[in-house]
Amino acid sequence: MSSNKVLIISDLHAPFHHPDALAFLKWVEDKYDPTHIIQIGDIIDANAFSIKFDRDPNGMGGSEEMRRAKLFIQQLAKQIPLMTVLEGNHTDRIAKAAKKIGLLDDMVKTLPEYLEFPDTWQFSERLTLDGVTYIHGDRVASSGGNLMQNGIKLYMKNIVFGHYHARAGIDYLTIDDRVLWGMCVGCLVSQETYAFDYAKKSSRISIMSVGLVEEGCPRIIPMLLKKNGRWDKNKQWEVNMHMDEMSSDIFYMIGDIDDDMATRFLSWIHYKESRTTCNLTVYISTYGGNLDDAFTIVNAMKSSPHQIITVGTGKVMSAGVIILVAGDIRLVYDDCSIMSHQFTTSTGFQKYHELANASSYFKSIHKKMVDFLFKACRKPITKEAVEGVLLKETDTFLSAKDLFKLGYINKVISIDRW
Repeated sequence: MSSNKVLIISDLHAPFHHPDALAFLKWVEDKYDPTHIIQIGDIIDANAFSIKFDRDPNGMGGSEEMRRAKLFIQQLAKQIPLMTVLEGNHTDRIAKAAKKIGLLDDMVKTLPEYLEFPDTWQFSERLTLDGVTYIHGDRVASSGGNLMQNGIKLYMKNIVFGHYHARAGIDYLTIDDRVLWGMCVGCLVSQETYAFDYAKKSSRISIMSVGLVEEGCPRIIPMLLKKNGRWDKNKQWEVNMHMDEMSSDIFYMIGDIDDDMATRFLSWIHYKESRTTCNLTVYISTYGGNLDDAFTIVNAMKSSPHQIITVGTGKVMSAGVIILVAGDIRLVYDDCSIMSHQFTTSTGFQKYHELANASSYFKSIHKKMVDFLFKACRKPITKEAVEGVLLKETDTFLSAKDLFKLGYINKVISIDRW
């Protein structure tokens, strides 16, 4: 299987590109570090040279449109020095307009020459890489079935295309003994500009996205937008952090143990249950939190088919200790601050029966902690010793070596920090 990671930049239609296209593409590059970048066609719009649609009398003339398009391409080339640019139906507009007035081919500059593409850019009708064909897509029929499947049937290969601004997605089709896929990558245009007036009668809106093919597997990367149509970078970070967390075999339990932490952890570990058994690592650094949420996390850990390695770093205190010692393998850095104590609560009870009922509940919680810490210890220990060492009335501060000697962790991690 190929190790290539191909970023597919969708239709740009400069100078009618999305105002945040460059910033979004920079974010995608930094995030995914592609080995190849392909612009899927229609890098420019050439609205002023259209022989099919009426020109907007209030729009730019050909000279101004091309000046702005060239400026964008200079900015894009500075950001992406190596790229393959594919032909598109809009990039053909200039050549078609020249032919209509009788100009010979050798009388007209090629598009890369006129737009001053850098020498490091390749310009091609199509590209095949690792068995995947990349093409603009204007020949793919939009009617008569599923668009992506139409692309597969037309080329009989795994296919990536653009052209259709209101489409972005992936579909699969079995042909004979082969399973093939097709991906349409959306666009990065500014839909409100006059260049797209021809599409304003349609109920469909443009989908801002790019594509990625990693190790032969396609995926769509949407550009998340605010209500005003601009790129929402903060939301993009949040969503992708969640996606990264879900796909990673490492969970960072940094912060308070609360409902949000428990929800994130359960989502992560349940997502992992569908995968082949593997080792999962949970890094813990917390001052503690809600004990019920801690035991929710512990129950999920104990129910998992995977071996779970817990790693204490920075600080592991209060409810965090319960989670730490729930791991199948437990490691703690030698400088980690560890603190254990009886659970604490605030009571707002005013009546005797309320206090009596609460007392019964608190006793059951304390017993639950004692029983758990008794069973979690890897060395012989009594429940009285558990209460006397880890669940004293005052806070008990311990070192990683102390926990190791007690039998609660497998190893103390020592590193040369200087």
